[in-house]
Amino acid sequence: MNLPGKLVASLMGTCLVYAVGVEVAQTAPRAALPAGAARVSFADLGRALPVDPERARPGDYLRAVPRAVLGRDQQRVLLQGFMIPTRVEDKGVREFLLVRNQASCCFGFPLQVTDMVVVRMTARPTASLMDHTLVVVGRLHVQEHWSGACLGSLYQLDGESVTTESPALPLAAPARGLE
Repeated sequence: MNLPGKLVASLMGTCLVYAVGVEVAQTAPRAALPAGAARVSFADLGRALPVDPERARPGDYLRAVPRAVLGRDQQRVLLQGFMIPTRVEDKGVREFLLVRNQASCCFGFPLQVTDMVVVRMTARPTASLMDHTLVVVGRLHVQEHWSGACLGSLYQLDGESVTTESPALPLAAPARGLE
């Protein structure tokens, strides 16, 4: 292949990665688990729930959440993903969406309700870390938050800490105990 052909092939590959997006399951090494926290992944939360959004009523999504995830409600968990800030104050991020796919932010990749967790920092705001795989520890809440006829979120987290540390294995499979 000649040089122009190699450049075109390289650019097409780069565009494909950005169009499809990088998922935390593809990039995130397994972070050290803090004492008293359980590991939860986006694979655990479910890729898509069998609920028709056009006909959904309050309670429908909760009935479709995997039992193992419902068992983590109100527990301290560790979850890895990418940040989309939604509320900034005091030179830091007070609230953000933790999402499965990095393209959700920059390219408007459509999010499923199971592809995001609303994180509200409980102590002080965190730095804006949009270009990093994050490790977030906090208390998980599994509850439907509706805005009129639309489900706004299914998973929320009271954020205790946000770091970019991540030493070892990919998070493609469900965490132990959540199979």
